[in-house]
Amino acid sequence: MNKNVAFVAPLPPPVHGFSNICAAMAGLLAARTKVRVFNRAPRSDNRLSSRLRPWANLIGNGFWCLTTRNATLYVGLSGGRGQWMDLLYVLAARVCGHRMFVHHHSFAYIIAPSFVNRLLFSIVRRETHVVLSRHMREELIRIYRLDPAKVRVVSNAAFLAPVEENLHVAEAESPVRLGFLSAVSFEKGIGEFFSVLAELKRAGIPYVGRVAGPLNPAIRQQFETLLRSSSDVTYLGPIYDQAKTAFYRDLDILLFPTDYANEAEPLVIHEAMRSGVHVIACDRGAISEMLTHGAGIVCAKASFVATASVQIGAFSANASALQHARHLSLLQARRLRDLSRVELETLVEEIAGSPVGGREAAKPSVRGMAAAVLGAACVLGLCDKASADVANHDTLEKATLPVDDKLAQGGNTLSFYVADQLAYDNNLYRLPSEADVFTVVGIGASRADHINTGSVGMNGLWTLGRQIVTVDLRVDDNRFARNDDLNNVSSNDSLKWNWALGSALSGQLGANYIRTLGGFYNTFNYQQNIVDVVELFGSLRYAVGPHIALFGGVMSTDVSLSQPALKINDNRRNAVDVGMEYATGASSTLNLDYRHTSADYSQNGVLNGQQFDQDYRDDTVRLTFRDAITEKSQLEALIGYLKRAYPNTVIGAFSGQIWRLSYDWHPTDKTEIVFSGSRDLQADLSAQSDYYVSKAFSIAPTWTPTEKIALALVLTHDEQDFIGVNEFVVSLGNRRDRINSGQANVAYSPFVFSQSRALTFTCSYRIEHRTSNQAGLSYDDNIGKVGVNFKF
Repeated sequence: MNKNVAFVAPLPPPVHGFSNICAAMAGLLAARTKVRVFNRAPRSDNRLSSRLRPWANLIGNGFWCLTTRNATLYVGLSGGRGQWMDLLYVLAARVCGHRMFVHHHSFAYIIAPSFVNRLLFSIVRRETHVVLSRHMREELIRIYRLDPAKVRVVSNAAFLAPVEENLHVAEAESPVRLGFLSAVSFEKGIGEFFSVLAELKRAGIPYVGRVAGPLNPAIRQQFETLLRSSSDVTYLGPIYDQAKTAFYRDLDILLFPTDYANEAEPLVIHEAMRSGVHVIACDRGAISEMLTHGAGIVCAKASFVATASVQIGAFSANASALQHARHLSLLQARRLRDLSRVELETLVEEIAGSPVGGREAAKPSVRGMAAAVLGAACVLGLCDKASADVANHDTLEKATLPVDDKLAQGGNTLSFYVADQLAYDNNLYRLPSEADVFTVVGIGASRADHINTGSVGMNGLWTLGRQIVTVDLRVDDNRFARNDDLNNVSSNDSLKWNWALGSALSGQLGANYIRTLGGFYNTFNYQQNIVDVVELFGSLRYAVGPHIALFGGVMSTDVSLSQPALKINDNRRNAVDVGMEYATGASSTLNLDYRHTSADYSQNGVLNGQQFDQDYRDDTVRLTFRDAITEKSQLEALIGYLKRAYPNTVIGAFSGQIWRLSYDWHPTDKTEIVFSGSRDLQADLSAQSDYYVSKAFSIAPTWTPTEKIALALVLTHDEQDFIGVNEFVVSLGNRRDRINSGQANVAYSPFVFSQSRALTFTCSYRIEHRTSNQAGLSYDDNIGKVGVNFKF
C-alpha cells in the first residue's frame, strides 16, 4: 500500500550538503508515493511573503495531518534553533497519530544538548531515526535514550552515483595540488588552509593551491589579504556541476580543517574521495569514520597545520606514495557507497511503500523477510546452503572473519521464542527397502514414525562501544510416537564476544554446545545415541594497513557419544589457523591461511582383530577469494591442499586437493539463487572414525513474494568415497555412495509486530535417495514437517 508522506526539510537554495541530501531523499520518495513538501530552507530576503512562508507551511502541515490517512512525517532535523519549528511539525504528527522518520545531519545536539533538543527527543524517542554513522547512532541512543532497534545507519554516500575509476594522475615532477572547497569562513578553516601554505613555502615545498566556495562577506577583507600574501593560489568562487568536477580532477589533496559545530558527514569529503583525492581533515562529526582504510588523515584542530604540512612534504618527496593514497581514497568511496546503498533502499521502502501507480507489488520488507526466514530456520532447521551460510564455513573459519558491520545496527536486543513441530519420517533408521526392521533393529521397532518437537529459546545481542556480545539458546523436547526409546532432549547453544581494541585489533571469543540424537546410517547401531559437542574458540585480527590484515585462531572441540558400543568415536580435536588477508578492492579479498589439526581418540580402533591408534594430524593450506561482483551477486572461491596422517601409515592416510565454490545471485529484490560446490574430507558426527571424500553440488533458490511469505528449495548431489579406518568399513572394500536430495520449505508470517515479535508457520518436505556400490547400503527416505514459532 502506498503511503502519504509529509516531507519537512530544507531544499536548495541555498546549496549545501544538508539541502542536497534532502533534495535527493525527496526525489527518491516522490518516485514511490505521494509526497507533500514543506520546505524548511531559510528565507532568502526580507519580503513579507518570505517571512510568512514558514508559518503558512506550518498551518498547511497541520491541516494535512488532520485530513490525511495512512500518513508519515519525514523530518530532516535542524541542527540549531530551527528545532523549535521542527518541534511544531512533530507535535502535529504526534497528535494525529502519524508515524515519523527523523533524519539527523548534525552533531550539534550531540556535542551540546539543549532544552529544545531534549524536549523534541522526548516526543520522538520511539520513532524511527536515521543517522549518518555508527558513532552518531551510539551517542544519540546514549544521550536521548532512543530505541536502538529503530535507529538506522545510512551514510550520505548512499545518495551518490556509483563510483567510477576516474583517477587523474598529475605529470611527473609537478607540485602537489591542494584544494579547499567549502563556505569560505574561518569556522570552516580557511585560516588553517593558508597557514599550511605558509609552512610549505617556508620549507621550500612546491604546491599549487585552489580555493572554491561562497565567501562570507564578513571576512572578505581578511581573505583578500591572505590571498595576496600567498603565491600560487587561485580563488574560483562558488562552483557547481562541471566546474566542481574539474576542480576535483585537478587536485591531489583536499584540506578540510573545519571547526563548524554542526559538521556531520560532509559531502565535500565524499566527492573528493570519489575523484581519487586524498583528504586531510579535522576530527569533527563522522569524518573519522569516513576516512578509514587509508582514505585520509584526521587530526585535532590544534595540530592540523603541523600534521598537514609534514604529510604534504612526504607526498611531495614520494609521488608513488601520493598516488597510492589517492587510490585508497577511491576504494573507500566505493566501499562506503556500496555498503550504504542497500540500507537506503530499505529505508525508502519502509517510508514510502511500493512505487506510485501500484504496477509493482510491494517489495518484502527486511522485517518481514527476517521473520519468515528466522521462523523457517528455527522450526524446520533449514540446511546451511539455503540460508546465509552458503559456503558452509566451519566455526573456526567464521571466527577469523571480520565482524559484520551490520550486526550491531539494530542495537541491543533480547527476544524469546516458543515453537512446536510435527514431523513424519518414513524411513527413520535409513534401511534398505528389503530390510526387515524387526530383524535389523529389534522387536517393536517401527520403520516410520511421527516425531513431535517442542522448543523454547532466546536470542540476545548487546553492544558496548565496539564490543558485541551475542547469546543464542535453544532446547528441544523430541518425542517419538512409536520408537519411544529414542525420546530425548536436544540443545543448540552459542555464546560469542566480538571484541575490538582500537582501530587495528579485533577478534572473537566464543563457545558452542550441541546435544543431538546421533544418526543410524554409518554407525549401524540402532539404539539411542546422544552426541554432545563442545566447541571453544578464539581469534585475533590485526589490520596492518588499509589492504592487509593478519589473522589467527584456535579451537578445541570435544565430541562424546552416549552409546557404549560407539564410544570408539569419542575424540578431542585441537586446531590452530593462521593467515593473511589482502583487500584487492573495496569489496573483494584474497586470503591465504594454514591450519593444523590434531585429533585424539579416547579408544583405539580395531582392524582384523588388532587394535590400532586412530589419532591423526591434518595440515591444510587454503587460498580463498571473495568478491561482491555487483550489488546483486557475490562470489566465493577456495582452493587448497589437505594432508591427513595416521600413526598407522597403511590405513586411512589421505592427501589431495580440496575446493569450494559459491555464487550468491539476487536476480530481483524478491528472489535469490545460491549455487555451490565443494570437495572436502568429511565425517558424520556420530561416526567420525569413518571419513570420506565428499564432492557435493547444490542449488538453492528462494522467493519472497510478499512480506509475509518465504519459499525456498534446496537441491543437492553428493558423491562420497569412503576411506575407512575400522574393520567394518575396510571389509567393504572401495565403498562409494551417491546421495541426491531435495527439500522444499515454506514460511508464513501472518503477524510481524516488530523485529523481535512475530508469529510464523512453517512447512517442509524432504526427499533423499542414496545409492551405494555395497549391498544393503542404499535407501530412500521422505520427511515432512509442519510447525509454528512465536517470537516475543
